[in-house]
Amino acid sequence: EILLSVDRGASGTNPHSAPDALNAVDSRGALVVVAGDALGANETISRSLDAGVNWADASSVPGAGQNMNDVAIVTATTVVAVGQNGEILRSTDTADNWLNPFTAADNLNAEVASNNTLIAVGDSRTIVRSIDAGASWILPTTPSAAGGTNLNDVLFLTSSIALAVGDNGEIYSSDDLGDVWTAQTSTTTENLMAVAYNGINNTVVVGDNGIVLLSRNQVPTIEPIPFASKWTLVLLLVGAGLISL
Repeated sequence: EILLSVDRGASGTNPHSAPDALNAVDSRGALVVVAGDALGANETISRSLDAGVNWADASSVPGAGQNMNDVAIVTATTVVAVGQNGEILRSTDTADNWLNPFTAADNLNAEVASNNTLIAVGDSRTIVRSIDAGASWILPTTPSAAGGTNLNDVLFLTSSIALAVGDNGEIYSSDDLGDVWTAQTSTTTENLMAVAYNGINNTVVVGDNGIVLLSRNQVPTIEPIPFASKWTLVLLLVGAGLISL
């Protein structure tokens, strides 16, 4: 199911139903692309050229039958999707026709783009990157040890600094567009599933069992924030009564 809201989420419509479950969406201008589980031999990718009002399934896909886990619009016409069994797909015609320029060794769970640089991360600490908008892919110079835990999300904090998070609380950072990676301090062994950055040095990582981690450094040393202690004691005067929050 694809849902479209034009009132900031107050209501929505279903302009299109893709062939199978959808796992990721990205947009750039009027171009919106979704990617998901394969239906038989065909990878599921759909696109809209008018900001989500009208949709069409991709005209051609490689037909390897892999589930796609993430999608990133790199330029106005170039889109890259990553997924199961390391499959990487690339389109240069606004997501209509797709080719498979590279296949990684393990499942790829997430990707991120900064200008023409792409980084994809996945199972067994897999990290691959492209510096030509997905046309070719290379391994980083010093990746984290292969055969370990899974990496579940990756994000550019700046045009050159990237952060990857994964199972068992693992966090890695790179300050050179994903070539050299360094393990960061983590205070949890929970699986970390997603990372977000607000643009002013606050990085938030979330994971299993409600774990929320915060760093106020651009390349984080992570500290835990228990949910109940995020807000300090505040006294509010309401009418004639004093309420403690």
